[in-house]
Amino acid sequence: MKSNFLLTTISLIFVGSLFLNNSQAQNFPMWGILTGRDCDKLNLTDSQKEEIDKIRDAHQKDMIDYRSELQKLRIDLKNQWDAAKPDKKQIESIVDKMAAVRSKMNKERISHWFDVYNLLDDNQKQLFKEMRGKFREGVKMRMHQFRDRFDERPMRMGRRPFGRFF
Repeated sequence: MKSNFLLTTISLIFVGSLFLNNSQAQNFPMWGILTGRDCDKLNLTDSQKEEIDKIRDAHQKDMIDYRSELQKLRIDLKNQWDAAKPDKKQIESIVDKMAAVRSKMNKERISHWFDVYNLLDDNQKQLFKEMRGKFREGVKMRMHQFRDRFDERPMRMGRRPFGRFF
């Protein structure tokens, strides 16, 4: 039953992502590094585009592995909390592993940004840095919008907030 639900959920997410067209992606300043309009602004050469695509593909594969590892650790953490006698040391160990994976993900994002940055000429580098600033502003705006929507929703009985155990 759980596997059917999980499979259905994953399928729906996949199908939904297929319908995310370019016009919707353009609402976000930088859905990924150098996609859509941003790529055109930099006037990249064909060789730069090919190299960036290779770097992006490798980065996405690495991030999939990290997210998968995090998800497995979340399951382990849930199982520890749901155990008859939760073990504090085990829970702390899992939380430390999760923090290490998140740290690796952040370092990988930085490395990816610099790999792309180092392919650009001086004018492109300046534009690329400006795009990063716009991206950060967009992320902050979306985070505030999400927080505001989350605060407006009433808490359901018997449910604890995401990420909190008490």
